Amino acid sequence: MTNPLRIGEAAALLGVSRKTLRHYEKRGLMTPGRTENGYRCYHPQDILRLQCIRQLQSLGLSLEQIKRVLRAPGNDQVWSGLLEALRTEIAAEIAVLETRRQRIEELLAEGAPYPLEATAPLLPSAPRVQEYLAQHLSPQMWQRAQTFYSMLAHYRGAEPEASLLAVAERIVTLAQSPRSGLARPPI
Repeated sequence: MTNPLRIGEAAALLGVSRKTLRHYEKRGLMTPGRTENGYRCYHPQDILRLQCIRQLQSLGLSLEQIKRVLRAPGNDQVWSGLLEALRTEIAAEIAVLETRRQRIEELLAEGAPYPLEATAPLLPSAPRVQEYLAQHLSPQMWQRAQTFYSMLAHYRGAEPEASLLAVAERIVTLAQSPRSGLARPPI
């Protein structure tokens, strides 16, 4: 019979942290043995169970789902149900990613417009957001935001350093202009 592993040895063997092993225990996934002085000890069957937990996690199962599988060994109905749920979840994630990929391809086909440009295509909710902001921001603040985005679009084509300096200078000038209403009175 082999000597049981301490928590650090078990964690190193499995490639996880000690904290992870304590978390598994806290969540009820396993209960390691204890030495006479109270240290956790992991026997080969504990390592096998931990390896099983890690394998199930690699499939995307949550710890709660893993607990259900471990509590129902040999119950094909539980296992099949979890795999079906996982497959459905993955299909939904793939659909979301495919939609994002298509949107990125459209943007690239349009010449990759800068998202802050006034002429850039808006997100479906953007007109509603703009309407909300126009209604709820002060006219000064709304005008400042529109000016800022227009300015960014104007300087976008310049060399990066020159563009950044030009935008910074323009913002400072704009902020100090009494006409813009952005200048703050001295304290």
